[in-house]
Amino acid sequence: MSSRRQPPGRLRLLHVLAVLCLVAGVRSVAAPGVPNGTASYAPRPSLATMEDGLPVLFGVAKLAAERKRESLGASESYKASPEGTCISEMADVWRGIAERELWALKMLDASGTPGSGFLWGNNYWLGSFSMCRSLEPRAKGAVLNGNGSALSPQGPPGEVEIFVATFRHRGSPQEHIRVPNEDLLSVALCAPNVCPEETLGDLLEESLSQRALPLQRLLGLRLQLEGVRSLRWHPETLISKPKFGIMAFLIFLIVFLLVAGTYYDVAIWRPALKKATSSKGESSDLSRKMGSDGSRPVDVELLVVDTNQNGCQSNNGRALTTSKGMMAVDLNNKPPKQEIKEARQGALGHFLMCFSVPRNTTTIFDTFLGEDSVCAIHGLRFMGMGWIIMVHTVYFLSDYCDNKAVALRKADGFMVQVVSNATLSVDTFFFISGFLLSYLFYKDEAKNKLKEQKKETFKAKVNKFFLMLLRRFMRLTPTYMVVLGIVDINMSWYNKVSFFTMSERADVVCSKYWWRNILYINNFFSREEMCMSWSWYLSNDMQFFVLGTFLMLLSTSYFVLSIIILVIILISSSVLTGYISYIYGYIPTLDEQLAMLNVLYDPPWTRIGPYLVGMCTGYLAVYLNGKLNLSKKTTILLWVLGSLCNIIVLFGIYERDISVTASAFYVALSRTVWGLGLAWIIIACCTGHAGIINSILSFGGWVPLSRLTYGAYLLNPVLMNSIYLSSESAWHIDFLPLAAVFLGHTCITYFCSYVLSLLVETPSILLMRWFVQGSGRRKQLRGRET
Repeated sequence: MSSRRQPPGRLRLLHVLAVLCLVAGVRSVAAPGVPNGTASYAPRPSLATMEDGLPVLFGVAKLAAERKRESLGASESYKASPEGTCISEMADVWRGIAERELWALKMLDASGTPGSGFLWGNNYWLGSFSMCRSLEPRAKGAVLNGNGSALSPQGPPGEVEIFVATFRHRGSPQEHIRVPNEDLLSVALCAPNVCPEETLGDLLEESLSQRALPLQRLLGLRLQLEGVRSLRWHPETLISKPKFGIMAFLIFLIVFLLVAGTYYDVAIWRPALKKATSSKGESSDLSRKMGSDGSRPVDVELLVVDTNQNGCQSNNGRALTTSKGMMAVDLNNKPPKQEIKEARQGALGHFLMCFSVPRNTTTIFDTFLGEDSVCAIHGLRFMGMGWIIMVHTVYFLSDYCDNKAVALRKADGFMVQVVSNATLSVDTFFFISGFLLSYLFYKDEAKNKLKEQKKETFKAKVNKFFLMLLRRFMRLTPTYMVVLGIVDINMSWYNKVSFFTMSERADVVCSKYWWRNILYINNFFSREEMCMSWSWYLSNDMQFFVLGTFLMLLSTSYFVLSIIILVIILISSSVLTGYISYIYGYIPTLDEQLAMLNVLYDPPWTRIGPYLVGMCTGYLAVYLNGKLNLSKKTTILLWVLGSLCNIIVLFGIYERDISVTASAFYVALSRTVWGLGLAWIIIACCTGHAGIINSILSFGGWVPLSRLTYGAYLLNPVLMNSIYLSSESAWHIDFLPLAAVFLGHTCITYFCSYVLSLLVETPSILLMRWFVQGSGRRKQLRGRET
C-alpha cells in the first residue's frame, strides 16, 4: 500500500463536480449552429480580455450598443434618421461579435488593426476591402429551422462599406524622412453603409477617449481625428462636373478624327496613290518615294516626332532630311505633272492624314537616321527617362509605403546614390534641351550662309523670336493640357475610392491653378499649390528656351556680347545656388533634399547651369562639323576628365559626412559639372572619338522610345499613383520587388505614351507644321506676284 495520504470523501466529491463543470463549460462554447455534442478545443475568452488586441471597430460597435440602450426612449424620427439607423445597425454588429456570428467576425476582421512597424512609418491599418465588400445583407424577416425555432442571422442588417478614418498623431518616436503626411494615420472600418461620416467620427473620438489603444498607451500617442470618408463612390458626383464633360467631348472628338483619318488613309488615299502610280509602272519615281503603304505622299512632310525637335530624321528611300526635323520627298527627279496632280491632296485630306493611325505609327517607329543627326541623343534621352522612372517609382511611393525609414537608412549607400542623386537625370534633360536648341539653330544659320541669304533685319529677328516661341508652345501645350485634364479627373476618382490619402491633391489644385501650367510659371509657386508637381520641369525648360532663343538671335549680330551674358548668368546661378545652400545650412541628405524642393530644386535660377552648358556644346558641335583631331593620349585624358565629372558628382558624397561650406560648393557646381561630363560624351560621339559608347547610344532601337519620351515624362507619375492607389494594402520598400515594379512601370508608361502620341502629340505637331508650311507657301506666292 502506498504511503501517500488519500483525500477525504468530501474533497473527492468536489473534484468530480469541478471536472463536470469544466466539461459543461467546454460544451457550451460551441459555435452557433454547432450541436452541443460536438467537441470544442478552445475555451471562449471573455470580450473584456480580447479588447486590447482587436480592431478599432470593436470599441466603436461597443459604444454604439451603449448609445442604443440609452436611446430606447428616443423619438421614432430619431430612430429612423441616418444617425439612429447607424447606431442601431452598429449595435447589431456588437451583438453579432458577442455571439461569435461569422458575418460580424468578418466585419471585425475586415477592419483595420494596429500592425507592426509603426515606428518605421507604418501608418496604415487598412484591413480588407474585399472581405468587407463581399458581405451580403441578411434577408428580411425571421429565418426558421425545421422545428420552427429562429436561427441566428446570417449577414449584417444592411449593406456594409469601408470607411477610412484619418488621424494626426503627435508625440510619437516614429522616424520621419520629412515628406508630407508622415504623421497621418489611416484606419479602415467595415461599417454599415447607412452610417453618416460625422456619426462614425463621433463614435471613434469618444471610443478612443474612453479606452485608448494599447499603442497609444505604450508610446504616449496623441491622436487627433482629421476626418472620416466612405469609399462608396457615386459616379454622378464626378460626371456632373463640367471638367468631366469637357474631357469626354475632347476625347470623343479625337477618337472620331483618328477613325476618320485612318479610313481616309487606308480606303481613299492609298488606292488613289496606287492608281496614280500603276499607270506609270512600279518603277516610277513617285512609287519609290511613296513606299509600299503610301504613307509618304508628295507635298506631305512627315515630322519625326521629337520632344526637343532634334536633328535625327528618317532617311528612308530617297527621302531627304530638312533642318527643321521634317521628312521631305526628294523632288530632284520630278515625275510628270499629271502624275503629281493625280496624287495631290486637298486641305481636308491633309488635315485627316494628320490623324491616320498607320501613318503616325510608321512615323513613330521609323528607326532610320539622317547623316546630319546627333544619333547619340536618342540613347541618352531614353536612358535618362528610364532613370527618372526609376526614381519616381520610389519617390511617389512615399504616400503609400509602410517602412519609409528604410529609404532614409539606405540612402547613404554607395550604389544607392544612383537613386539618391537621381535628380541629375533631370539635369541630363536640361542639357539635351539646350544642346538641341543651339545645334538646330546654328545648323540652320550655317545653311543660310551657304545659300548667301541676306542678313536678317531687326524686325525679322523679332518675328523669328516670337515664331520660335509659338512653335515651342504649340509643340508642348496640347499634349500637356490633355494630360492635365486626365490627371484632374483620375485623382478626383481615386480620392473617393482609395484607402490612401494623397499628399498632392491634383483634383483640388489643378482646378484652381491650371492657368499657371498653361503659362509655364507654376515653378514659381510652392509644391502645395502646384498642379502636376513634376511639371515644374516643363516651366523651367520653357523659360530657358525663351532666354536661350534670345541669346542665339543676339549672337548673330553681337556674338561676344551674347557669350558674356551667358557666362554672367552661369556664374550668377552657381553663386546664388551656393549661397542659398549655405544660409539654409543644407546638407544633401535624402530628408533635406525632400524638405528643400521649393528652395533648391524647382526654381530656374538654381537649375539653368546644364542648359547653358548644352547650348555651348551645340554651338561647338556645329563649329567642329564632325572633325576634331586629337592624339590617342589626349582622347584618353579627355575621357578620364569627362568621366570624373560625372562619377564625382554622382558618387562623391555618398556618406554625406561633409560640412555646410563643402555642401554649398557641391550644390553650386555639381549640376554644371554634370553637364560638362555630358558635353564631352556628345562631342566625342559627334567627332568619332566615342567608339563603343557611340555605338550603344546610337543604337537604332532607342529612336522610337526617344520619340515617346515627352509623353512618358508626363504620364509616368499618373500611372504610378494610379497603381499605388488601387492597392488595398500598404506597399513595402524592398529592392528586388521594387526592381520588378520599376520594369513594369517602364513598360506601361511607354505603351501609354504611344497611345497618347497617336491621340494628341503627333497629330498636333503635324497640324502645326502643315499650318506653318502653308503660311510660308502663301508668302512665297505673294512675293512672286509682287
